[in-house]
Amino acid sequence: MTPATDAALRRARWKSRRGTLELDLMFAKFWRGGGCRSEEEIRALTELLALDDEELRCAVDGFGRELSPGARRLAASLRAL
Repeated sequence: MTPATDAALRRARWKSRRGTLELDLMFAKFWRGGGCRSEEEIRALTELLALDDEELRCAVDGFGRELSPGARRLAASLRAL
């Protein structure tokens, strides 16, 4: 990964610290399982993390706003955790 990608990954990891225990536990499992493995996954995660906690929970549950294909795939992966 490039230095810019490493910085984006660190920012995403920091932003994944959320205001609810449920989301914190979900992201803890996500990072323990390897987290993001590509720049596309980092972009998808950044899109999801731009949502507030309620919207993020809905996105992971498969409801709510329209997401990019990459973010939908990542949300489905998070749902499976």
